[in-house]
Amino acid sequence: MRIRTRLVLWYFFTSLILLLIFSLGTYIGMRHLLFNSLDGELVEKKLEIAESYNPTTNSFDIFNHPYFIETELSNYYVILYNASNQILYKSKLVELANIKLPTTTNDTSYSATARFTKKLKRTKDIIPVEAKFRFMGSRILTNKEEIGYLVIGQSYERLYESMDKLLTVLLFGVVFATLIIFLFSYFLTERSLQPIDDLVDQAQQISYKNLSERLDVQNPEDEIGKLTNVLNDLLRRLQEAFNKEQEFMADAAHELKTPLTVLRTHWEDELSNKELPDTFKEKLVKDIETITRLSKLINNLLLLSNSEYFQLRGDFEKLDLPLLIKEVISDTTILAELKNQTINTLELSQVFVMGDKTKLYQLFFNLIDNAIKYTPENGSIYISVKEEQKNAVIEIKDTGIGIPANDLPYIFRRFYRVHKDRSKKMGGNGLGLAITKLITEIHKGEISVTSNFGEGSTFIIKLPIAT
Repeated sequence: MRIRTRLVLWYFFTSLILLLIFSLGTYIGMRHLLFNSLDGELVEKKLEIAESYNPTTNSFDIFNHPYFIETELSNYYVILYNASNQILYKSKLVELANIKLPTTTNDTSYSATARFTKKLKRTKDIIPVEAKFRFMGSRILTNKEEIGYLVIGQSYERLYESMDKLLTVLLFGVVFATLIIFLFSYFLTERSLQPIDDLVDQAQQISYKNLSERLDVQNPEDEIGKLTNVLNDLLRRLQEAFNKEQEFMADAAHELKTPLTVLRTHWEDELSNKELPDTFKEKLVKDIETITRLSKLINNLLLLSNSEYFQLRGDFEKLDLPLLIKEVISDTTILAELKNQTINTLELSQVFVMGDKTKLYQLFFNLIDNAIKYTPENGSIYISVKEEQKNAVIEIKDTGIGIPANDLPYIFRRFYRVHKDRSKKMGGNGLGLAITKLITEIHKGEISVTSNFGEGSTFIIKLPIAT
């Protein structure tokens, strides 16, 4: 799972859990407050009734006021007992409701469910009704002497209605807040990870061609700034290592090139010496061939070294690609004839490209030379040039030994040789295909290969057409 997704889910579920806890706490807290308020009303009524006791008449004067009974006590369930546990007063609700109350004379609070009938105003139908009541039982004392016991209760159906409304509001609030939380989590995550995305985009633009570039540091004090500084330091060390490698390759190649040239010139002059025996001259010829291979290797190393750091500058011009291919074929036909091979041109469409003639010649020469080397005697090589989607497509196909499937991804690497024993015998050094790939890239082209082991290979080069 991506970090972005994990962060969004983490923000979302953390906020959602906190919201649910808050909503649940609000609901429970409000319920507790409403019940306390209901109990407070019952206590007030109880005190009001207790304070109306008249010792002279041994009665509660408040029950002698019809207004109090018809209005304030109309919604209350009230039973008043005297000290002998005889009922002195009971409200109308007592006669309507069927409530089983616990038989106790201790101060206590409890809830119960009442069942009674209710007449509808419009239809005058009588329907059974259930209502939940909150009761308080309390002893009534005067001068520390118990004079009676009061049971007073009130329905809390309206309280439940209020709690249902509150629950509905909370649920809608949770749903709406959930959507807001998700959007906020997504926005916050995107905002938090945007510097990392910018860092990734910048890092992807850096390659061996522009190692001198550095990543932008927005805030060196935060974690992303510290990571950027570490990456910049890594790029600096990579650049130094590449520069040292480049300098070593260039210096070594230059130091080797001069003495090899002197040796080759000297030994070629010695071949014209008539006093030398033929056996010695044969050894000189073999040495000259070895020096030639070394010189070619050094030239290839210089080409690769200079090209990677843009020290290579090509002389680009508009080239007739089929004409250039014909020149290469003419020069390689001699090599093919030594193995009784034939070079066939299937199609040579008139196509022009912008390129360096010398390097493109080297590109096609290397590929055709490889095809000749790895194709048995009496084999064939097929070459075609055609135009496809504003690209010049060059195919060089042979009927040679082919390339194993496991080796195909690596053949353009430096010093990689598929047939190592055969390459050594043929003087290969594993740089030819790396150079062809480099030259193709310099010309903003592409090179690929398809091959069936034992049946042959086909190299495909695509170069932009000159406009």
